[in-house]
Amino acid sequence: PLLFGLPLADSRAPVFRNVKFTGYDSEGLVVSQKVLTASMVRKQPRIRVPGAWFTISVDAADHTDHSGFITGIKTLRMEVDGTERYAFSAERWRRDETRYINAHVESGRGGRSWARFHRCYLLCGNRLGLYNTCSNAGFVAMDDTTGHRVDLFAGDACGNQAALSFSVEKAPF
Repeated sequence: PLLFGLPLADSRAPVFRNVKFTGYDSEGLVVSQKVLTASMVRKQPRIRVPGAWFTISVDAADHTDHSGFITGIKTLRMEVDGTERYAFSAERWRRDETRYINAHVESGRGGRSWARFHRCYLLCGNRLGLYNTCSNAGFVAMDDTTGHRVDLFAGDACGNQAALSFSVEKAPF
């Protein structure tokens, strides 16, 4: 509603609700998948993910002031070890691109309820023009056992921003 000029007050930052971690083997096949609530992610010093590569998807939402209605986030950015690896902005998109929305949003279980996850990586064939991906389309290689620092930033139409930081470490698979 805020993008269409409706006069709504909004000083509340978006909220991260769930984070999905997916591990892949060197052939690109899924070997592990787990969903943690954002509060669980904040409490764990390192999230262990089996696989040679990993991706992250987030369930994030926004509320305006004085309303219980949930609205979508406008921006999502992921940094790995201090380098931007993925960025999404719903500033503008063409009507003929809407058929690719399922390549961006992944539905599934999140915690105890149904969730919509924003992929922080690109699927093959995703032609939405909303992304700035820097390397490996958001897939992160786990070549070592030292772990990777991940910083996620979600923003809304009024410029309010939320952050979530954690470390991901390779686990045997």
